[in-house]
Amino acid sequence: MPEVGAANGAGDGAGPVVGVIGLGSIGDGVATSVTRAGLPLVVCDLRTEATDRHRDTATVAGSPAELVGQSDVVVVAVVDDAQVHGVLSGPDGGLAAAGPDTTVVIVSTISLPCVRAIGSEAAALGVPVIDCGVSGGPGAAATGELVCMVTVSDPQVGGASRLMFRSTVAPFTDADDKGLVGAMQAAAHLAHKDLAAALELAGSLDVELPLARMTEDRTDQIFGVGGAA
Repeated sequence: MPEVGAANGAGDGAGPVVGVIGLGSIGDGVATSVTRAGLPLVVCDLRTEATDRHRDTATVAGSPAELVGQSDVVVVAVVDDAQVHGVLSGPDGGLAAAGPDTTVVIVSTISLPCVRAIGSEAAALGVPVIDCGVSGGPGAAATGELVCMVTVSDPQVGGASRLMFRSTVAPFTDADDKGLVGAMQAAAHLAHKDLAAALELAGSLDVELPLARMTEDRTDQIFGVGGAA
């Protein structure tokens, strides 16, 4: 069994130690990709048949807390809210064993209340948590090609309405700044162009894009330049 440092960040210099909790179809692929990348790996799963597949290339932890204590980056790939809480929360959970440089990445599909609860618990311990939706399925996980959707962009730019330099999508009035109105008219024109191109391509492939069509129909209202919706 490969040796991994007993404390966070104490790997052999080959890179950050990655821990994967949950070796289902996604987690198993992530673990395989971590090994392929040459990074030190720690795995944990209740099922011995799941961990056995990685015994020659990874350290098998006996509990989530043991795994977190040996890892720099922890990928949580369990099924639902209850399992996420089960492996991370409370005095015996993984978060309690996290060190100052631990980062937790949750790829499980969980509810917003669960994200907030885990985030609050982790913040109190000084541990960053990333809610990272993934797409691509087991095949993409196994080849290291998962599409990862990290939720940090909106807070950085202030949300969708911030991109339009206003806090509302209500129609502009004669009292609004003419320069801003002109900028939003230009933006709406570009949005129409892009959506029309997407719809044209979809039509040529005989693919229906109802949400894109609905958005294109309402683009002027979205930018506040089309009067009342």
